[in-house]
Amino acid sequence: MPLPSALDHIRDSRLRRFTEYWLGRRRGRLVPCRADIDVTDVPWILPWIWLMQYFPDSDRFLCRVAGDNVNAFLCCNIGGHYIGGHFMDEYLPSQALAELSDRYRAVLRDRVIMHASGLFTTQSYHADGERVAFPLSEDGTTVDLVIGASLYGSRPPDGESLVDDSTVPRYTPLADLPGS
Repeated sequence: MPLPSALDHIRDSRLRRFTEYWLGRRRGRLVPCRADIDVTDVPWILPWIWLMQYFPDSDRFLCRVAGDNVNAFLCCNIGGHYIGGHFMDEYLPSQALAELSDRYRAVLRDRVIMHASGLFTTQSYHADGERVAFPLSEDGTTVDLVIGASLYGSRPPDGESLVDDSTVPRYTPLADLPGS
C-alpha cells in the first residue's frame, strides 16, 4: 500500500517502507494483529524495530522485542544488557520515560500513528533520530501493543539533519487514512 499523503512528513525511506508494510497488514481493519506482522517480511528494518506491550493495571510498557541497533543505543542504561524483557522504567531516564509513555499511550488510546524526529538521548549518547510507532492488537480486539522503529544517528540521503526546531511528535489518526 503506498504511503498516504497525510504521512509525507516521514522522511527516511526505511521508515516510509515500514509504514507502508504496517498499513498493508491492516487488511481493512483499523489495527492489525500481532500475528499479521512477520519479521521475515521486513529484514531491512529489523535492527531498528521494537515492540512494547502495555500493562494498564501498572501503567507500564514491557519491551518484548528490540533490534540490535535499538539495543546498542539503549543497553548502556541497564549495564549493557539487552532491553528485551525489561520494562521501560528500568532503562529510560525519568524525563524520557514520561515523554515516551505519554506518546505510546496516545498511540494505543487514540489509534494513531506517531512520528517524531529530533534529538534522541540516553544517559551517555545523543544523536539525530527519527521514529514511527503504530498500535497492534495481540488478540484481535484489545489494542495493547505498540510496534515501531527508531533510527538513531541517521540522516536522510541528502545529508540534511533530522533535528527539527520542535521535537513534538505528530499523530495521524488511523480513521483519517485510506482503508480504515
